[in-house]
Amino acid sequence: MLNDAEFHESEFSPPTSIDQDEVPSKIELLERDLFFAKPRTVSETVEQLREYGWLASPLDVSKALAKRAFHKELLKNSQENKTYYFKEPQIIS
Repeated sequence: MLNDAEFHESEFSPPTSIDQDEVPSKIELLERDLFFAKPRTVSETVEQLREYGWLASPLDVSKALAKRAFHKELLKNSQENKTYYFKEPQIIS
């Protein structure tokens, strides 16, 4: 069996700090994992990155999300003084 198997548990190890230029690729990973299937705030995105083991600046995440929205890679909506980012579901015909 796999008695000696090891795996990464992000809650048991400190997150790794990521640079501003790494944030967009990490957000793309979240997007592929359907994290943006429902509207998400910057804070929720920062927390999800932390759960993946990455520590990112909320300002860097905000800039990366705004840029993706500007380029129509994500949709952006504001409600009750909060900005939400999400991916429109793909319709397959």
